[in-house]
Amino acid sequence: MRQALIVWGGWEGHEPEAGARVVKAMLEEEGFAVRVENTTAVFADPAIAELSLIVPIYTMSKLTKAEEAN
Repeated sequence: MRQALIVWGGWEGHEPEAGARVVKAMLEEEGFAVRVENTTAVFADPAIAELSLIVPIYTMSKLTKAEEAN
């Protein structure tokens, strides 16, 4: 099964949580197993390299060096 990660957060004016719910439903309809996180810390996890798809829904935030390097 294809696996996807949705990472949402940042400025609430962009409604990232609501957007993540919409994308999650769409991906599940297409047969993806979907994991949803609301912190960029997940980007530092080497295991994300195994995912089929990563969907960032995040604005007005910065990545740490470890998150960026991964």
